[in-house]
Amino acid sequence: MLAPTTAGLPATSLREAAAGAAAGAVGTVLCFPLDTVKSRLQATPHASSGVAVARELLRAEGARGFFRGLAPPLLSMTALNVLSFEGLKQSRAALGLPPLAPPEQRSWPAPGSVATRFLAGCAVTPLVTFVSTPFELLKLQAQLQGGPAGVVARAATITRTHGVLALWHGGGVNLVRESLFLGAYFTLYESGSGALLSVMPPPLAVPLAGGFAGALAWGLSLPFDAIKTRVQGQPLAQLGTSAEVTARGAAAALLRAHGVAGLFTGLGPSALRAFVVSGTRFAAYEAVMGLLRPPAE
Repeated sequence: MLAPTTAGLPATSLREAAAGAAAGAVGTVLCFPLDTVKSRLQATPHASSGVAVARELLRAEGARGFFRGLAPPLLSMTALNVLSFEGLKQSRAALGLPPLAPPEQRSWPAPGSVATRFLAGCAVTPLVTFVSTPFELLKLQAQLQGGPAGVVARAATITRTHGVLALWHGGGVNLVRESLFLGAYFTLYESGSGALLSVMPPPLAVPLAGGFAGALAWGLSLPFDAIKTRVQGQPLAQLGTSAEVTARGAAAALLRAHGVAGLFTGLGPSALRAFVVSGTRFAAYEAVMGLLRPPAE
């Protein structure tokens, strides 16, 4: 999803925003087909496998079907990266932690306790959730319900039909999901990269640490992602009626039909996607920051 800031650079600077935007675009575009398969598996858990879902999607819609709903996450990642960099920097400072160091200056064990670093990541969540919730809803509506093409047209249709607050439907479960993910993601990346950098060069350590951090953090937050998919991916005409799918109802239905395993539907595509997204995103971020950073720094 997101990459950490680099010590000594303002999180809102143009070069950091450019690096974050490039990282978000690379990871999102490369791995969006896996996200589409994951969403369809979660919405229809009776499907036999991710391969079966992908095969049916390719037969029905062609390759373009895998990229339906791509625009919302592409747009949101730019804003989320800039907001997250600044938020993480401020939360770490408030908790007495130093800024995250560049890879060549990172050490292991990481400074501060695991709990404090986890809390610093969680503290970014409210602002991130406010931005990500409508984009997640628009993405899932495109992936699962179809409708008008284009982010603006889809948002306008939803707002006109259901009111502007409908864009933030599912915000509660998304807040929990983002909090678990970001807390674990930043904590695992900082520790993992520090450990790996002691035995291998940054071009290998950074994507590996980012990949494992992303996969493990997604595994932790996946039950809430499965619930969110059903809440935000339902036909919006159901909102406010007896047919509306609530977070509690979605969780109960998954547990009743499939047991605890139902909350981890799509784990394979999710973990693979998270590994590749996070690995490429961290690699792209650090590469662009290295290119833009003045030699004196």
